[in-house]
Amino acid sequence: MQERQHLITLCERFGVAPPEKEADHFIATFNSFQYAGNNMASLVLTAFMYTIPERSFCGFRLKKVPVDWMSQTPGQVIVAAHTTIVAAAGINYDENVDLSSLSTYFADNPVIGSKVTGGAASVFTDFRIHVDGLAVF
Repeated sequence: MQERQHLITLCERFGVAPPEKEADHFIATFNSFQYAGNNMASLVLTAFMYTIPERSFCGFRLKKVPVDWMSQTPGQVIVAAHTTIVAAAGINYDENVDLSSLSTYFADNPVIGSKVTGGAASVFTDFRIHVDGLAVF
């Protein structure tokens, strides 16, 4: 599988133990980003950030991932998106607040949102592809 070999190449580059031959999921930390993926037949890169900047979706999350490695990723990109999980108190949001107050998290674009998981959480997006080519949720 090209995807598994591509991941092994990344592991070798950073001196990280690669996934075991029979592994169907893998999580590893590579300096300033973390890879998390499952079903090794597809490559899923999740670049985690552990601190939330003031304008959380306005930076380039994948800039810590080697560009040459990313450009050689086999297959086709199906979804590319930023996601940030923030406690409601952390963004001063409740259901009676005008969503325009959240636009700072989305490069000042208009925001739409919805309650999910029976109202236990809310999800927001601006339905735009940002300058880094990724969507934001």
